Amino acid sequence: MNKFKAVIFDMDGLMFDTETLFSAVQTKLLRKRGKTFTLELQNKMMGRKPVDAIKVMLAELGMDEDPLAVAKERDDEYLKLLKTDSRPMPGLFNLLKFLTEGQFKKAIASGSYHLWINTLVDKFNIRKEFDAIVSGEDVTVAKPAPDIYLLAVSKLGVRPDECLVLEDAVNGIRAAKAAGCYAVAVPSEFTKHQDFSEADLVISSLSDPKLLGIFAA
Repeated sequence: MNKFKAVIFDMDGLMFDTETLFSAVQTKLLRKRGKTFTLELQNKMMGRKPVDAIKVMLAELGMDEDPLAVAKERDDEYLKLLKTDSRPMPGLFNLLKFLTEGQFKKAIASGSYHLWINTLVDKFNIRKEFDAIVSGEDVTVAKPAPDIYLLAVSKLGVRPDECLVLEDAVNGIRAAKAAGCYAVAVPSEFTKHQDFSEADLVISSLSDPKLLGIFAA
């Protein structure tokens, strides 16, 4: 198992507890319109590019609004929360330290905007930890297509089978597997009911001994 040379992190719900903030903003957005934001709807939107997620929401709720206008309203509020209320997921900083000491390459591959990724990595001063950062803005097709992981692998200068991917959602696991990477699921409170049978490994958190054991083998 020590064939791995690199680790690629999803961001939302994996590195940071952004899904809680996202849910709060979406709930507020829809309440103004007399609609309800549900976990089922959030799961359908998860892992998509931000505007694509809004399009899914509008279609699911039968809302006839300009997706770009709704997305801007949502994004402005969400960015404020990222700056003030965001927090890392348990075990993140210790895992980054462990991987740095082990000389593993590291990347972020997130469907989020570069602005959102930059806001978080700079807020928590971890930009220097990563050899590459890839956003959904850098690819044409979002997860579960493999494009974002293939791009991250290319930027890291390694083979797909030398990369371990950490994901909290099924679409991300499918994208990682389609790219030829080893896919580890770390379900969050929002995704724990999803079917992770396609993952190579399912762990409870970023500090799960089963994860560290892979690199120590």
